[in-house]
Amino acid sequence: MLNLRKLLKLLLLNAALWGFIHYIISYIFLRLNNRIYFNGFFRLKSYSFENNGVFWSKLFHVRKWKRKVPEGSQIFAGSYNKSELQDKSPAALKSFITEINRAEITHWMIIFSLPIIFIFNPKWTYLIHGLYALVSNIPFIIIQRYNRPRFERLYTRQLKKYELN
Repeated sequence: MLNLRKLLKLLLLNAALWGFIHYIISYIFLRLNNRIYFNGFFRLKSYSFENNGVFWSKLFHVRKWKRKVPEGSQIFAGSYNKSELQDKSPAALKSFITEINRAEITHWMIIFSLPIIFIFNPKWTYLIHGLYALVSNIPFIIIQRYNRPRFERLYTRQLKKYELN
């Protein structure tokens, strides 16, 4: 069994390591060209079982808690604040959808970075780290999966409306 001093060192190492991983992955994906999130490789799609976000709403009651989770724009200056959409022009909606995709990809990549954490930790911590990776990222992924189809429908409607004018 670990003594208290070793356990404290392990906790501090992991807090720093997880903080670094969250920060560096967020930073990297924030710096990538926006086009890849809307028309390129990282353009995410909704699946038919998601039923335009209804699946997530019914299963997790997303609308009740989604405003209580922190917004990434609070950490990085110059990043897009997804907490409230004020402009419903096609350009603003395109930016919003881009950020929804960026956020989801970022959270998936943080989860997939779990093997890096395993390198620095004893095996008995793997389950704890796996749970942390899921609990700290899945709620954000669910919010993005819920929001994407709703805003894509609005984007399509607004494009048609602007084309008619």
